[in-house]
Amino acid sequence: MFIEHPTSLPLLDELRGERVLVRPYRSVDAEALYAAVEESREHVGRWLAWPQSYSSVHDAHLSIARWKMRHFLREDFTCCIYALDGTEHGGQFVGSCSLRPVEWSIGYFALGYWVRASASGRGYVTEAARLLIAWAFQQYQAQRVEITCDERNLASAAVARRLGFVQEACLRNSRPTMTGQPRNTLVFSLLRDEHNAE
Repeated sequence: MFIEHPTSLPLLDELRGERVLVRPYRSVDAEALYAAVEESREHVGRWLAWPQSYSSVHDAHLSIARWKMRHFLREDFTCCIYALDGTEHGGQFVGSCSLRPVEWSIGYFALGYWVRASASGRGYVTEAARLLIAWAFQQYQAQRVEITCDERNLASAAVARRLGFVQEACLRNSRPTMTGQPRNTLVFSLLRDEHNAE
């Protein structure tokens, strides 16, 4: 598969599951995003550095503006996750998930996710990620979707395994921890044939 102009491909609009709504960020999500980051600095910051860069709602607006542009260019599909509460637009903002093309020419994508502290352990991320993965295989003809996480991040690794991903490797001392110490990184993947076999 060779995609010469990915901008000709359809844009991700909205994905709706039984319990979650997944869609690209909008400007109106800035306050909800910042509130979730504020609540989850320790919860998410154990594994990811970016929460440190949010000091106000303005920073959330800047992030959303970047994501909207990258989404339009098909460089990064970062989406918000809302828990459905029976309303048309969803209820509480519970986290975020992203699909990033690593190599369009072979249909290789990376998947990332995080959940706010008060919504962890409820299956929201697993359902949201499953919707995004299905989109990648169906709309973008993905051949490989990859998840990486800190070896100690048991919750993130559990999501990958629940989604049927295969652990391919443990990369030793491959990335720094938040304190600058080397850490191990787990690599999981799901291939097109494996997804179709589900």
